[in-house]
Amino acid sequence: MKNLKLFFATLMALVASLSLIAPASAQQFPDRPIRIIVGFGPGGPTDVVARGIAESLRKQFTNASVIVENRPGASGLIAANLVRNGEGDGYRLFVGAAYVFHPLFDPNGFDALKDMALVSPLVQLDWLVCVPASIGVNNLQEFAKYVKDNPNKAFSGSVSATTSLLSSVLARKLGVSLTDVSYKTSEQVTLGLLGGEVQMGVNASSAFLPHIKSGKLKVISTYSPARIAYLPEARTALEQGVDINILNGYGLWAHKDTPRPVIERLNKAVRVALEEPQLRASFESNLLTPITLSSEQFWAEQRRLIDFYSEAVKHSPIQR
Repeated sequence: MKNLKLFFATLMALVASLSLIAPASAQQFPDRPIRIIVGFGPGGPTDVVARGIAESLRKQFTNASVIVENRPGASGLIAANLVRNGEGDGYRLFVGAAYVFHPLFDPNGFDALKDMALVSPLVQLDWLVCVPASIGVNNLQEFAKYVKDNPNKAFSGSVSATTSLLSSVLARKLGVSLTDVSYKTSEQVTLGLLGGEVQMGVNASSAFLPHIKSGKLKVISTYSPARIAYLPEARTALEQGVDINILNGYGLWAHKDTPRPVIERLNKAVRVALEEPQLRASFESNLLTPITLSSEQFWAEQRRLIDFYSEAVKHSPIQR
């Protein structure tokens, strides 16, 4: 009996000591380099976000370096998988939008809302619907009429499954048929619009804005919930009676098994970063708007996007 009591006492002491390991580890985090993996090359919006956040984290985490690593390929899936299949310790992070890795877009993809942990929302980009200024279209209704009157000029340019589906949804809601023309880069979509190869394109605002300012492209709609500060004249789809409301939001993600105290430590650091006036100004100059959503609201928005695109796939009128 005495030995049995001694065994249980030893066991309870061991359990108690193990329970202290995770909090202690979280308190010491970070004590080695943090890697932020970017799924695209240097200079793009995702890279700008990652490097801005990394710079702030370096100042906050004085005991550890923060490294940005570009791993382009497969629309960001390669980079996302490096985090998803890595260690659940918070030392490898990913910047991106969760919904784009769903098998809906890529048969090799995954549901990031189940297979990764959200550290924090970061920024949003705005989707713009643009046409060549030369076709004389100013809004969605005029574009619908143009397509119906010119069926031989009913082409939309896309650079990804996402932008193709966004064009598809718009075509369905306007009651028109469009043929999707797939390009490799946003720059090629823009050139296609300028050269008259395609008559409409949906893309992130950074791809179109210089040509909007020059007057060569016309914004006929945005997909944002409200008007955009840097394009106040651009009407939303909602304002024009078309039910499309999409936030193109980026978040910072970690392995799903990352300890909660580590997630909270990183979340606090990111929120501090997003309040820095210099960083906010840098993001806004690149047409990136810091997100004010809570983690729970951002998570719900990502799930809504997956549902939105699933529905888009079922009803897509786009001809490829």
